[in-house]
Amino acid sequence: DFIKAYDRLYIGKETKPKQTPFTLSEGSNRINNMAIFTLLSKSPANSSEFSKLCYNELAFPLILRRRENGDRVTFKFGTKKLKDLLIDLKIPLSLRDGLWVLVDQNNQVLWIPHIYLNETLGDKNTLYLHVSEV
Repeated sequence: DFIKAYDRLYIGKETKPKQTPFTLSEGSNRINNMAIFTLLSKSPANSSEFSKLCYNELAFPLILRRRENGDRVTFKFGTKKLKDLLIDLKIPLSLRDGLWVLVDQNNQVLWIPHIYLNETLGDKNTLYLHVSEV
């Protein structure tokens, strides 16, 4: 297949990752030999590797999934479709479909590794988030 990604054209095979959502528990969560997702409520020793999510209230348990049509991200100035944010950041379609999206039970987007962190949730509580591909 010819694949166009902004200023590049290459030959490859497009594969879409499986869309199974995963309910997370505190600690390390292994996700189908694809990634290890770590969710901590206390500051880890090596906190520089973790994203810090501050919040007042969340609808637990949290769910890790791939992006879905209609996902919206929230900023202090308002909301934006996730699709539009990814286009603005010039993330190729082939990478967009493989992004991990952390949501709560209300389907509120909380975190997308290396791309987005919801900073509109308050500051009473803290979660530390990290994902590493296997």
